[in-house]
Amino acid sequence: MLLACSLEINALASLKKAEKSTLHEETLLDINAAIDAIENENSNYFVDREHSGKMILRVN
Repeated sequence: MLLACSLEINALASLKKAEKSTLHEETLLDINAAIDAIENENSNYFVDREHSGKMILRVN
């Protein structure tokens, strides 16, 4: 989630490497959501995985 919030493009290589090496389904979903958020420059996509616009990620 922190990487998704950061929208740090340089994190993509590490996330994609982790994506290929994990077998844990929930972790894989989170990695894919972080990649999606960064690639689309929208941290909300970490929680709004369907891109519905109905969910936002608020970090205080």
